[in-house]
Amino acid sequence: MALLARRWIWRAGRKLYMLARKEEPNEMSTNGEVRLQRLVIQSIPPGSKIIAFDVGTWHGDWSKAFVDGAEGRPGGFQLHAFEPVPDSYKKLQETFAEEVGSGEVRINGCALSNESTKVLFYVPTFMSGTSTLHPESTVNYEQMLEVEATTIDRYCIENSIDHIDLIKIDTEGNDLRVMQGAT
Repeated sequence: MALLARRWIWRAGRKLYMLARKEEPNEMSTNGEVRLQRLVIQSIPPGSKIIAFDVGTWHGDWSKAFVDGAEGRPGGFQLHAFEPVPDSYKKLQETFAEEVGSGEVRINGCALSNESTKVLFYVPTFMSGTSTLHPESTVNYEQMLEVEATTIDRYCIENSIDHIDLIKIDTEGNDLRVMQGAT
């Protein structure tokens, strides 16, 4: 019961915050993300494989939109998703089972950052979407997970990736460090 109350309070607080800032809900179909994906996909010459990274995949909405937009395209695509929270990782494996089987999607249970090391990853009690490498003192964390972190450069070398056409980074405070791991 307390968990449901906390979720409701958080959602109500978020709604009030967004109203005060005159922000619209962050929907991919209206905020430009899907349009940008389509423009990038269209800009890649036919016959060339599109390589995309989704860093901080969570439940895979961005990845799903990308796969839907790139499917059937001459040259194909390969999506590399990064999600260190075990429950989210498992859900992604189920959601993209067919694409994982075909090699079009690769789900990675590691974090990306500016160095390759083990890091503590904090998962809050009320909403795993705000899991982070950088805990806040005002948030109650249900789990502290030790996860592997690597850099974009190292991952690309280890997986023979010579370019990335599109990258989405949503790592709850670690975005700059992810970019510092890419040269």
